[in-house]
Amino acid sequence: MIDFLLIALLVVLLMGTVFWTYLLVFMFRYKVPLISTSKTVINQALEFAEIKPGQTVFELGCGWAPFLFTAAKAEPNAKYIGVEVLKPILWINRFKAKNQPIEFINQDFFTLDLSQADVIYCYLWDTIMADIYTKKWSTLKPGFRLISYDFPIKKLTPKKTVKLGKSTLYLYVKK
Repeated sequence: MIDFLLIALLVVLLMGTVFWTYLLVFMFRYKVPLISTSKTVINQALEFAEIKPGQTVFELGCGWAPFLFTAAKAEPNAKYIGVEVLKPILWINRFKAKNQPIEFINQDFFTLDLSQADVIYCYLWDTIMADIYTKKWSTLKPGFRLISYDFPIKKLTPKKTVKLGKSTLYLYVKK
């Protein structure tokens, strides 16, 4: 019995080591760490988003997708799409999202068609936010709302900015 428990413990430790090593390698590859978001920030982002039934909402580089899970509870009649390149996180999110209107896709969001997005939420570095502006902004429809956590798009003036402690949320609306 002790041999079995020891082997089981070693397997669990090995799996955990492989999982976290995989995450670290991908975080360095894509240059975006996995960082959690507070409920205060998520709630303010939801106010900015103004999600209505039938709208399409993306979370780019969604990680554990706190925004999407909270938004889907608040407005279950919208379509939610989380975009993430880390497959283990996607698998966990897909399991958690059963019976919710959330889809998770494993794709680089720069290759994704975002033209039907009504809302995009992201917590990405300023260089990536600049790339979103230069590569995607022209393809987005009028009235589209982009919410950025902590990293502004320097070439745009936000419609609203809210300071939440040390954090800042930026709302951009395409005219």
